[in-house]
Amino acid sequence: MREQRPGLIHEQDDQVPIPNHIAPSTTPRSDLDQLGPLPEGWEERVHTDGRIFFIDHNTRTTQWEDPRMSNPQIAGPAVPYSRDYKRKYEYLKSQLRKPNNIPNKFEIKVGRNNILEDSYRIISSVNRVDILKTKLWVEFEGEVGLDYGGLAREWFFLLSKEMFNPYYGLFEYSATDNYTLQINPCSGVCNEEHLNYFKFIGRIAGMAVYHGKLLDGAHKF
Repeated sequence: MREQRPGLIHEQDDQVPIPNHIAPSTTPRSDLDQLGPLPEGWEERVHTDGRIFFIDHNTRTTQWEDPRMSNPQIAGPAVPYSRDYKRKYEYLKSQLRKPNNIPNKFEIKVGRNNILEDSYRIISSVNRVDILKTKLWVEFEGEVGLDYGGLAREWFFLLSKEMFNPYYGLFEYSATDNYTLQINPCSGVCNEEHLNYFKFIGRIAGMAVYHGKLLDGAHKF
């Protein structure tokens, strides 16, 4: 059974692949309704968790981003490059100097299937936080490889996906949409160690800034 209206179908359909290669759109529902009809061959659907995604029947692909937002007449002009931002970033990096008398590298060995718990145990056990500013040497259990930056980048990405997963109760979807996250005010009910986990997440965020890595998460702050 399904309820249909122009451009929108609510239904349970396991045959439709759910997009996972880019972040969900953060465009409010009210704004989407004002964008007009979808391009020819496109369809909008609502996933079982309430998130909106789009199907391109022309290429048989799905995505989170509304295809109408790629139209410059709707989305508006691209945000211009800001030299001021670049100067601020370079100034911040210049202030994050590497401390003295610390090891040449910090080894992180985790399992892919237990990356959150393993990382929490390792990072939280560090008493001298300056050690976290050294070169990161990441190793995934059962995998042989040298970390020339790629494994560290992958570790930040995979770990952040787990950290911000509402399943663990530390974060929840915001009240305005199903894409951006906010701290769960009831996190203590879900996890007795929630304050320690937030301290751990703060360390990871600081490490990402210092080492120039990206975290996968959509926050309103």
